[in-house]
Amino acid sequence: MEEKIKIKFNPELDAILNIKDGKFGLILAHGMRDDFDKGILPFISKKLSEKKISSVRFRFPFKINNSKVVDEIGTLDESYLTVWRYVKEKFDNITWLVGGIDIGSKTAIRSTGLMMMDTDTIPAIVSLNYPLYPPNRPELVEASTLGAVMGDALFIQASNSNQGSFDRLKNSINMMIPHADIKKINHADHEFNIENKTHDRVAFWISNDIERYIRSVFG
Repeated sequence: MEEKIKIKFNPELDAILNIKDGKFGLILAHGMRDDFDKGILPFISKKLSEKKISSVRFRFPFKINNSKVVDEIGTLDESYLTVWRYVKEKFDNITWLVGGIDIGSKTAIRSTGLMMMDTDTIPAIVSLNYPLYPPNRPELVEASTLGAVMGDALFIQASNSNQGSFDRLKNSINMMIPHADIKKINHADHEFNIENKTHDRVAFWISNDIERYIRSVFG
């Protein structure tokens, strides 16, 4: 069963816990246009729970403040780190992976450096639709965040994302982090919408990729 909570920050962070009787959990941060309780993320959380993988979804401060301007990088990273510290303390029997969609993905990747300073370990990453460039502006590729990937990482990318097609992202990953794994969701856009397919069905495919990735990393 999902539980809505508040995590101390400024402002307090809205979060939804879905804790299961399993060894692993995934933090899922929302993107620029969606939210923690809208779009694909609630469906991914549900499908992971069916596999006994816990999850926590949370809302960045700019969404709490109903702002269309995304928080500064420092605020995004600190809020993500706060959520990670919360679940690590409250559910220390779970191995937590970090991830998110769109800017949530980039924030998760950047935050791993701060997490390593806390624990001397690097959490594994699950990136959903990494934003390689602004919408429909492929000439403005910005791949520097990929250089912050130090450990295991899975990228799940839509074939038709207007912010980084599968092929464009795969080329960047092969050059910068060749040890990372990448999977494609065919016919999907940047929000993982597929014509004539429900979010529940798409989340089923994504959760299968995540489960296989966890098995490959942790045995």
